[in-house]
Amino acid sequence: MSGEVFFWTHCGTHVEFPFHHREDGMQAQNYPLTNLIGDCAVVDFTDKKAGDPMTLAEFKERGKHIRKGDIVFLHTGLDAKWRTNDWEPYPYVEFDAIKWLVDEMEIKAIGTDATSLENFTHKNEDGIDDQPNHNYIFQHDCAMVESLTNLDKIGERAFVTIEPLKIRGIEACPVRILAFLDGALIPE
Repeated sequence: MSGEVFFWTHCGTHVEFPFHHREDGMQAQNYPLTNLIGDCAVVDFTDKKAGDPMTLAEFKERGKHIRKGDIVFLHTGLDAKWRTNDWEPYPYVEFDAIKWLVDEMEIKAIGTDATSLENFTHKNEDGIDDQPNHNYIFQHDCAMVESLTNLDKIGERAFVTIEPLKIRGIEACPVRILAFLDGALIPE
């Protein structure tokens, strides 16, 4: 027997690649797995409400355990509200915090258990909706994961693998993420 599968590239927990915003950006087929496997710092923002910013000062205080070259996951607790009326809107990351994570901490990837990192009320100089966090992250060949789950089971640090399908021409892909603490797989 053989089956057939159809899915949206941005469904459930998914990773977005630079190709999502850049025609010349890496995509699922050629994005380096070395950027999706490694040490991960989980930063707790569960006190944030919808529309609240996650500021640079808060990242520096709450994220003291972030190390250069980490994958960084943001725990907002919104995965518990998946498919409810309270699922969106969500807290967002201020742009200077994204710049600090990418430029100073040299992160490999960033993820959130919310549906995005963006302030969707942000407009560019022409009054058009803009996604500066996405643009900056992708400009630096980082990947972005949205709609993570179970971050409450990890604590502050773990070793993670983010595993997309190697499909040519797609800008994002649903993923299964495995997290390990002290060499043991964290149960789902």
